[in-house]
Amino acid sequence: SKQERETIFDVAKLQTEVAVNDYKFISTRASTVAYCSLINALESLGALDESSLSRIGVVLARVIDLDPISTADVQGYLSPVQRLTLWGLLQRSLPDRS
Repeated sequence: SKQERETIFDVAKLQTEVAVNDYKFISTRASTVAYCSLINALESLGALDESSLSRIGVVLARVIDLDPISTADVQGYLSPVQRLTLWGLLQRSLPDRS
């Protein structure tokens, strides 16, 4: 759905922005950060089953000439950002109780 696509985009975008502003990623290819952010967002939102996610990850990695195994550190670092993003999105989607 359109809402799912927008949420995936928002989660991936936030992770990418965090990485861009973190000195730790200065030597990390932008395509690696983008790949990890997108895969994390898709995975965390349950947008796809594991088999589909794996196939998309492999194809995307080939297109950008990336070894998916080498992305574990970047994905792991961005995961806490992902959790905070999801929590923020959840909070905004709940009705105001004030």
